[in-house]
Amino acid sequence: MLKKLQSMLLAAGLALTFASCAKDPQAPVSIPAIEYLNVDDISWYSFVISGRIKAMGDCDFDCYVRLESKESERVRFMPDEGGSFSVQFNGEPAGSQFQASLELVAGRQSIVSDAISFCTKKEIVEFECKEFKDFCVTNFDSDGDGDISFSEAGKVESIMLPDYSGISSLRGIEHFTSLKELFCNHGRLQGTVDLRENTSLNYLALAMNDLDEILLTPSEHMGWLVIIGNPIHSFDISRFPNLTWFDASDTPLTELDTSCNPYLSALYLSRTRIKSLNLEKQAYLRSLNVSYSELSTLDVSACAMDGYPLDLHCASSLHDMSILYIRDGQHIPNVTENRSNEHISPWTEIVVK
Repeated sequence: MLKKLQSMLLAAGLALTFASCAKDPQAPVSIPAIEYLNVDDISWYSFVISGRIKAMGDCDFDCYVRLESKESERVRFMPDEGGSFSVQFNGEPAGSQFQASLELVAGRQSIVSDAISFCTKKEIVEFECKEFKDFCVTNFDSDGDGDISFSEAGKVESIMLPDYSGISSLRGIEHFTSLKELFCNHGRLQGTVDLRENTSLNYLALAMNDLDEILLTPSEHMGWLVIIGNPIHSFDISRFPNLTWFDASDTPLTELDTSCNPYLSALYLSRTRIKSLNLEKQAYLRSLNVSYSELSTLDVSACAMDGYPLDLHCASSLHDMSILYIRDGQHIPNVTENRSNEHISPWTEIVVK
């Protein structure tokens, strides 16, 4: 709740004599006194205007709250027996400036209190990590108030956090709903990161953190995913049918289903625990690194069908791959032409299908 905005109105200064009254229009009557007027419970979309009227005599009068922002609004209310009232306003736009006043009307005459000026709260992104907030304020705080509003966050399309920034939490990222690129490499992220609200993501790199789970909404936008160096044991890329680049090197992945990712052009799975890999659907795959994985055989005969050479790394110092299957005439430099130990183990047999 914001600090109450209070306007104390003196009863003597608000006393008038009316020339009209419900019982006898000719009889003089004293106007009621306005004891106080408050604005309370100000939030993003609502607020309460309250106060008390000290009734005098038995003259009939009407009570209104006059609310002005871009347009004037006049809301009638009835005070209780003690003269107290409370009027709630909902659905007002966040961050808007208002002026509120109290109007008492009897016959043709009226009196209006001094106005109280106030502003509804801005919708502010709550960050858990100071380093992340500082980065966002430095780069995206367009009004210079030291905070990131929902409106400011919703306009951001790219967040490229510097390596070794010390960022330990991305809480607040859910309000960056237009985000297309997110890079947070060599950070201090741990456990789970939730990016399910960031449905426009196209590029995501969270390499070299300490994450064991990344929550993502299935998306046709996602095209580039890097999760290198995280303790992630499983990752489902079938939810991203247009994925072209996936790098899960140096993770404890034990399996990967690529059957729903026909557009993969680069796949990096070095130093994983994957024991088998089906690449029948990877006609556009041009770069593959499975070195130091636990594969005993590998079939790349269906890869690089678009005429490009296949950049293949399948060397191993721990688990030697016994057989590599290729197709007749397949162009794999450093494997089929100038065989290199860096690309393929000298003990791996190459079999043409």
